[in-house]
Amino acid sequence: MDLLEPGCYIDELLALPEKQWGHWQALVVLLAARGPSPELDAACVGLRKVSVDRPLAAGHVDRLVEMALARKSG
Repeated sequence: MDLLEPGCYIDELLALPEKQWGHWQALVVLLAARGPSPELDAACVGLRKVSVDRPLAAGHVDRLVEMALARKSG
């Protein structure tokens, strides 16, 4: 994956059939830079879903989602 082209990276992440923790984190950050979208909303939901079994990560997930949503509205 070529990180110099974030759009390509986003497309590759979105195409993954079974996204894991790190995939969702990257999607939230990269999609937030694009602004509001259904994909960003879905990525936030996806990150929260994979975080259910990671209680110690709850604070990190909350901060990441809050940052993404604040950025998209700003």
